[in-house]
Amino acid sequence: MSTVQPLRPLHELRSFSPETQFEILDALSRRSFELTLSPTEHCNFRCSYCYEDFAIGRMRPAVIAGVKKLLARKIPGLRRLRLSWFGGEPLLAANLCLDIAGYAMQLCTTHGVQLTGAVTTNGSLLDRALAGRFAALNHTQFQISLDGDQPYHDRVRLRADRSGSFNLITGNLLALRDTDLQFKITLRLHVSGDNQDSLRSLLRRLHGWFHGDRRFEIGFHPLNDLGSPNKDAYVPVSHEDYARRVRELQQEMPRELAAHDMICANGESVHVCYASKPNALFVRADGRVAKCTVALDERFNHLGRLNADGEVEISERLMHKWTVGLRTLDPIDLMCPLHKGREYFESQQDSAAAMPVESVFPPTGLADGDRPDA
Repeated sequence: MSTVQPLRPLHELRSFSPETQFEILDALSRRSFELTLSPTEHCNFRCSYCYEDFAIGRMRPAVIAGVKKLLARKIPGLRRLRLSWFGGEPLLAANLCLDIAGYAMQLCTTHGVQLTGAVTTNGSLLDRALAGRFAALNHTQFQISLDGDQPYHDRVRLRADRSGSFNLITGNLLALRDTDLQFKITLRLHVSGDNQDSLRSLLRRLHGWFHGDRRFEIGFHPLNDLGSPNKDAYVPVSHEDYARRVRELQQEMPRELAAHDMICANGESVHVCYASKPNALFVRADGRVAKCTVALDERFNHLGRLNADGEVEISERLMHKWTVGLRTLDPIDLMCPLHKGREYFESQQDSAAAMPVESVFPPTGLADGDRPDA
């Protein structure tokens, strides 16, 4: 069973930073595996710009069984396993997350595999006790989004009862700051077309709260139009305007408060999206296997299905499409293969398909070009 091989000469990797080189080579390794799970697709927030429909609830028992059997098959042959949790709001099913994480931890300990865990959460349920339970299972990375200082944030990042969420989220952050738990929390600050002043105010507040605490880091991310039906409730930002706004914020913020751009290549440093990696999969709560956590309703994002026996059915053609960046080594393809658009994914042609590609999971029952049932 082979891995995806890049079409470009490997010496071209030298144009990237050492960190990016490692990400690319690790993405080609059968000894690494990144599994993103959606334990529930329900959410206790109703952010104005959200693209999810929350139609799928808690992960079904057959899917849970399939996840565990998949891990039991994969872990003995790995060096590194990364578990990531996405939603909805994954902490609405925290016990399910902890159950699977505990199962993976036990297997990784037995087989000498490095386990890391990450949770993308709105932060409303991440109290000290829960963070401690995750940390005990090597789940120490959390990403929490903020949209500006309290007045702006509470206008767009609403709870399900339509109340604001700023005090709830930041209260949990401050409580975690006052513990001796070891974790890394990335505060993802959304840059929109009308929140520059609010972000300035928020950055001053964050500097006062977290200055000197290396467990907290700040990253900027553009607020794009991802398909929310509430088009009038927020102002998306163009790529050019986003880059300008981030430069201004970075120039104005206190020197001690470092904040990075979470999407743009910085010279030779490029983040390789999990969707670009052949050894990374996203299993939704209903058992469908996808690559991208944004394009949830796109048929080209449904590569196959995880069965209750732990077998994964994969459309190799679609896997080939999503992993194009490892063949072109184009920074944009590596950072976000979704940018290539629906026409590219639905086409039977692939300009970078000169070399046959096998996914880390060989296809079992899906012919080339087939899609699993929705």
